[in-house]
Amino acid sequence: DRDPADDVGAERRLQAFDDQAARLLQFAGPPRIVDGHLERPGIAQHGLRHPGERGANREPANADAWKLKGDLVLYGKNQPEEALAAYRKTLTAEPKSIGAHSAIFNLLMQQGKLDEAAKQLDELKKFAAKNPQTRFMKAQLAYQRKDFKAAREIAQGLVQQAPKNPRALELAGAAELQAGSPA
Repeated sequence: DRDPADDVGAERRLQAFDDQAARLLQFAGPPRIVDGHLERPGIAQHGLRHPGERGANREPANADAWKLKGDLVLYGKNQPEEALAAYRKTLTAEPKSIGAHSAIFNLLMQQGKLDEAAKQLDELKKFAAKNPQTRFMKAQLAYQRKDFKAAREIAQGLVQQAPKNPRALELAGAAELQAGSPA
């Protein structure tokens, strides 16, 4: 259970971050795209860091902070190896974090490391085998390994469970198309 005071403290830190970011943007200029990456002039030079980044470094057992740091370095800085390390630290702090397992799996899949992704999925299946996210990941892995019949079977079960989920529908349609069965 979470202490409501922790949420208030986190909210205050995020508000302070937003206030600091607004002040810096006044003189740093607006963000711009440079070589396909989002750049925010002046922010890095003035030491602005997201509270989650500081929290992860100060509190090594804070799973939420490590997950946030992983997301920040992956999506904000496009540093997948650093993100992977942060997600793994999340699992050190909270081994049953489905979000961290999913983040690691997705990152490994994007990098084409299917065997490593399969190992991560096996770790997740130890405690969340029937979770829809786990089943979706299992279908994704089967699809990438070109086992379209297995991917179709798993995806069809997901569509029955969540008939309006666009990700499940997309994967089921792709698996159906690749498996060569009639619509």
